[in-house]
Amino acid sequence: MEKLNSRYVAIDGWLVDIDQKRIINPEDIADDLPNEDYFKLSQLHLKNWEEVSDEPQLFISTKSQLLVEKIRWRLQDFVELLDGRIVPKSTQIPTTEVLDEFSRKCHKLTLSNKISKYLFLDASIASTSRPQTNATNYNQELYPIICTPYTQHVIIEGFIIDLRNKKLCNFYSQSIRSKLPEKALRIIVEDYKANTFDMFSNINSNYLFVKDFRLFNLLEKKTYVRFKKTDDSGYSCQRTSKQSATHVCYVVQLNGQKDDIFLVREKSIDNSYTSIEMIEQPLTEMKFVTRFYNNEVEPLRYDLLSYKKSHRIDLPYTIHHITNELWTALNLPKIPDLVLNFIRDCENTEQAVLYYGLGKRLENNCLKDISERLKRITSVFEVEERLKPWNDQISNVLEIALERARINSKKVSQYIFAMYINHLFSTLLSSSKLYITLRFLLINDKFIIDLAENKLINPKSKTFLESIPEYVADALGQFDFFDWSIFNFSNEPFPIYCSELFEELHMEEREFILDDRGVLHVNNSGYSGMIVKVPCAAIELKDKSVIYIYRGLEPIELPDLEDLPVDIRPFHIVPANEIEEWYEAAIKELITLSSFSSVREIYTKYLNNLSTNTEN
Repeated sequence: MEKLNSRYVAIDGWLVDIDQKRIINPEDIADDLPNEDYFKLSQLHLKNWEEVSDEPQLFISTKSQLLVEKIRWRLQDFVELLDGRIVPKSTQIPTTEVLDEFSRKCHKLTLSNKISKYLFLDASIASTSRPQTNATNYNQELYPIICTPYTQHVIIEGFIIDLRNKKLCNFYSQSIRSKLPEKALRIIVEDYKANTFDMFSNINSNYLFVKDFRLFNLLEKKTYVRFKKTDDSGYSCQRTSKQSATHVCYVVQLNGQKDDIFLVREKSIDNSYTSIEMIEQPLTEMKFVTRFYNNEVEPLRYDLLSYKKSHRIDLPYTIHHITNELWTALNLPKIPDLVLNFIRDCENTEQAVLYYGLGKRLENNCLKDISERLKRITSVFEVEERLKPWNDQISNVLEIALERARINSKKVSQYIFAMYINHLFSTLLSSSKLYITLRFLLINDKFIIDLAENKLINPKSKTFLESIPEYVADALGQFDFFDWSIFNFSNEPFPIYCSELFEELHMEEREFILDDRGVLHVNNSGYSGMIVKVPCAAIELKDKSVIYIYRGLEPIELPDLEDLPVDIRPFHIVPANEIEEWYEAAIKELITLSSFSSVREIYTKYLNNLSTNTEN
């Protein structure tokens, strides 16, 4: 890094404005610099922007980690065309020309001739608030997980997987359309292009290679295959024994079709060479099917996704996103709810892994503490002669209490920890209020309130931007506002951890369902839990649907969950003497100490210690 002055530095050949966190053209500031800085600028080793403009590539690669820290990266949407070109999604291109869509985290460069280039970071972490689709020749960076009260699906390489039944789903089938709400279905097909299964089932080849090993980890009933080539039909996939197999696959059984088709993991199991010809054969056929879908099926998709409201249940849904990097770092076969609850607010993979590890450590420390206390209660029955006759009985109760404590430790961690993390993030925000105009108030550089209508507004909405002076709109373009696109991925009540916001907004108190993960849901949504009243504000979205935001709760505000029933009647007695009273008191203490409320109290103690250490 070469320093020009306190505001501008040169990194990897780019001049960076560290205040605005963006790359700038040196010519844009040269005339305004003092003589000393102007001379320094001429000595810096900077890229020639005219040469950059003349480069045919849309993307410019960088591996500078320092550059990552100094500039703002945003997820940009692109489309891959049938002729192989890649262009921004905003480009006016007929849908019949589009092969696939994908997103990349980039820094946009607008050159002097209004040509845009995109600086691309190798191995960058994608934003968890935007979709990441996967063209065949790109590695999937972000996995969407669609959650409803009754189902959970993940999309991998364009395939929809039912995580509860461990099966592939046909997007246009009645089974998938009956399980997901209409808005979620539209997002799946429009943002994620999750109809690969439908296209795959219509090609001539009986196989398709899949790169992502996670698809095979999540699906059941894998089998072994090898390939055979004929002059007439090219390569075909055939079942074989494990000893003779070259690849592992998932067998797809289609209704009304005698022959099975195979999803084959691209990496072979015998280290044999998987030829390009084998891989390209089904992909070439897929391109023709894709073109057919674009011309014939896609124009009908709104008809396929439209249902009479009287026959539809507007299910609550949330679409979480987990990065490939995070899933790999956690080294887990499936995605735990603990991660889904707080990953949205983590800035990067390292932070998410850190907090996931902290959550597990707190849970383990809490359980260890309780286990030691429980064992101390019963240890006296092992050493005192007058209590030894009751040792076997009390040992049985101890085992019940230990298992109860283990279950409750996990429940408490799932219930409280994610909320603690969200609250921790909120305390790191600066507290500020700034009047943009007499009507609009900026809160914590994140939110804008319309004081005239007493509502939260989208700072990027056309109506708002047209209602303020142009110079104000330009200034607001530098702020990192709360991302309203997150409301596209859930119709559930949304917590916002910003007390200053709710001091200004008019609130109404509504009843919601609080589940055992500390998450709120609307009433009659299919989720089970206790009814709680929470002050909230309604936001009307573009499609006229309403979503509720509420002040994010702190762990201390949550009521205790109900304990699971425990049957210790076989061990109870009616005390007839002091020894038996001691025995009965020990049983009562074991059950009380392993209860949800007691476990929560001990867990909270460790949580508070963590908070103190964090502050110090």
